[in-house]
Order: sequence, then C-alpha cells, then structure tokens
Amino acid sequence: MIRLSLEIGQTQKPEAILFYILAPLSVLASLGMLVVRKAVHAALLLAWVMITLAIFYIALDAAFLGIVQIVVY
Repeated sequence: MIRLSLEIGQTQKPEAILFYILAPLSVLASLGMLVVRKAVHAALLLAWVMITLAIFYIALDAAFLGIVQIVVY
C-alpha cells in the first residue's frame, strides 16, 4: 500500500522530459511577447504559448481541456 502511494505522486519519465523541454520555451515565448515591437510577432508567440499549454493539458490526461484550449484560442 505504501508503494502504491509513492507511485501515484511521481511524474512519469516522458511527461517530465516533455515539461523540461517545452516549459522554458513557453516562458521565453511569453517574455518575448513583452519585448517584440511588431504585433504579428507577438501574436505568433502567443499562439505558441497557447499550443504548449494545450500540450501540457493533453500530457496530463486532460484531453478535453487541451482540445478546448486549441479551438477557443
């Protein structure tokens, strides 16, 4: 029983790799939105942030939220 409780709280390896790759890129894109001068570039960076957020939702087994994130935004 204790082993099961320890396994529930741990992140799986593919999810961790996905997070460690996409999270810094998402943060850089969101900071880039603040410093770019052209609105088109800011919109592209915003789209990137929204897509990575949807990928995070899908990786956490919240497929409905991920699809809604893509469709709405």
